Amino acid sequence: MLWPMMTEEIAEGVIMAESSAARERVVELLREQIDALRDAEPGVRLGRDPEETHKMRTAVRRLRAVLGAVRSMFDARWVGHLRKELDWLGEIPGARRDLDVLYEHLRAE
Repeated sequence: MLWPMMTEEIAEGVIMAESSAARERVVELLREQIDALRDAEPGVRLGRDPEETHKMRTAVRRLRAVLGAVRSMFDARWVGHLRKELDWLGEIPGARRDLDVLYEHLRAE
C-alpha cells in the first residue's frame, strides 16, 4: 500500500491561495493522479500487466508536472518533500517500463 503522500508535519506547511476555481482545479488534478497511483499499485506489485506499470509512471509524471506548474501556490518545503518522494517512486516503474518496452521490441524482431 502506498503511504500517505503528506504527513501532518508536512501538511502544516502547505500554503495555498484562498478558495478559488483555480485552487479547486489544482486539488482535483492532484487527487486524480494520487488515485491513479493507488489504483495501479497492486498491479505493479504483482508485475503481471505492463500496462499497470505504465499507468503508475504516467501518474507520477503528471503529479510532478502539476506541482511544477503551481509550485508558487504551495510551501516550498512541502513541494520539495513531495517531489523527492515522486522522484523515488518514479524510478521503480520507470526501470520496469524500460524493460517491458525492450522485451516487446526484441520479441517483435
